[in-house]
Amino acid sequence: MHNKLLKTSVPPAGLELFRQWIEPVLGDRPLKEISPLDVEKVKKTMKDAGKAPRTIEYALAVLRAVMRKARRWGFYEGEIPTSQVAFPKVDNRRMRFLTPEEARSLLEECRRRSRQLYEICLLSLHCGLRFSEITNLTWGDVNLEEGLIFVRDPKNRHNRFAYMTEEVKEVFSEKEPGEPSELVFKDAKGKKIKKISNAFLRAVDALGLNRGIEDPRDRVVFHTLRHTFASWLASQGTPLHVIQKLLGHRTIKMTERYSHLLPSAEKEAIKGIEDMVLTEKPERRRKWHQGP
Repeated sequence: MHNKLLKTSVPPAGLELFRQWIEPVLGDRPLKEISPLDVEKVKKTMKDAGKAPRTIEYALAVLRAVMRKARRWGFYEGEIPTSQVAFPKVDNRRMRFLTPEEARSLLEECRRRSRQLYEICLLSLHCGLRFSEITNLTWGDVNLEEGLIFVRDPKNRHNRFAYMTEEVKEVFSEKEPGEPSELVFKDAKGKKIKKISNAFLRAVDALGLNRGIEDPRDRVVFHTLRHTFASWLASQGTPLHVIQKLLGHRTIKMTERYSHLLPSAEKEAIKGIEDMVLTEKPERRRKWHQGP
């Protein structure tokens, strides 16, 4: 059995990658003869051609997937060679966060297009909620009196509380409460919302927030709102462990991406000394400089 099996097992999305980069290296070699060195050759060929780490990673993932399928079908035995090859490290973390002016403009543009879209965006920006956490909210999760939102079964399976700003409280107070098990936000059919409205991207485009930006990590998407929430907290000196708790990160490592935004402790320490000296009485400063 040779690589014809591989080709027929490739998902449609990865077929072009297989034809262009994997097939030329592997040729018609039998599956059992494909080694980690062959996988390294695929990786090197793509790297030498200037392909992005994310593209190389996906190509190797395609090869891994089809060989796993071949093993399930009984055409291949043993360890899959991709397991012995280091995949390219890809940093897909989003770097862009909004300025307060950009955030206000975006919220206003979203409100102009859809009241519900505005409310969903506000919850992400002011409370740090993921889209799925917002669309899963029921009225039983909203405690307007205490200003708390119970976030149940989030991405990392750890429940937590989110805290309302005054603007978020106003949003909930203006809505007609439903039964405790009723969704707060629904689609046109009264069902759970599956994806963010296209009106969000139209609002982003209308404001030109992505104009001229090539790096996907710098483009404004819905998740940028949650990222902005965390970035603003870090910028005002909120400790990382507090940001971790508010975001619902399982480990502090996930939150450390915001550490570069924290005010420099060293700089603040020197500023404290400077402020102390400047607030002393002039005669005492002169005596201090002159010595005993």
